[in-house]
Amino acid sequence: MKRALGRRLQEIRSARVVIDAPAADDAAAFRAAIGDTQPLATPPRVAVVRSPAKSPPVATPRIPADVDAATHLARMESVPGAEGLATFMRPGQSGQVVRRLRRGYWPVGHELDLHGARRDEARVAIAQCIDAAMTRGSRCVRIVHGRGLRSPGGEPVLRDVTRQWLASCPDVLAFCEAPPAQGGTGALLVLLRRA
Repeated sequence: MKRALGRRLQEIRSARVVIDAPAADDAAAFRAAIGDTQPLATPPRVAVVRSPAKSPPVATPRIPADVDAATHLARMESVPGAEGLATFMRPGQSGQVVRRLRRGYWPVGHELDLHGARRDEARVAIAQCIDAAMTRGSRCVRIVHGRGLRSPGGEPVLRDVTRQWLASCPDVLAFCEAPPAQGGTGALLVLLRRA
């Protein structure tokens, strides 16, 4: 059996394959079939939109009974004038930090959703989230505070106080609004210092 296969393989290798060139009649038939068509001026292009790789959100407890983030809470005071900040960068940081943060250079290691939380609950949850991220070595945190559309008076309370608290926290190097696919104006990407 092996010898038969070997002989057949030698026959195939030694055989000459002759490919006929298309006849002139084929080219004429093709031209007749397409008629008076004109090529497009520019070929159509499809824009490819690439989004950064999404890391799975890490669930953090909203408000557990034992609050061990007291050190962060003590330092998180309101910073006057920080309520309207869309971006924040600690002095001494490069201008590229916010651009890299917005483009997803650092993967999101923790995520915190503050929808439905009251002001005091949100403050504790943010401090715990930052503390947990620092403990795990995560550099980037996404905090979803919402747009405040259902807040009393239509004022985005959590959005403003979250930005104030983050600006006052010494572990926060920078923050910016998340891209639209990650929450837009209702979320922040936060860069933390290395633990």
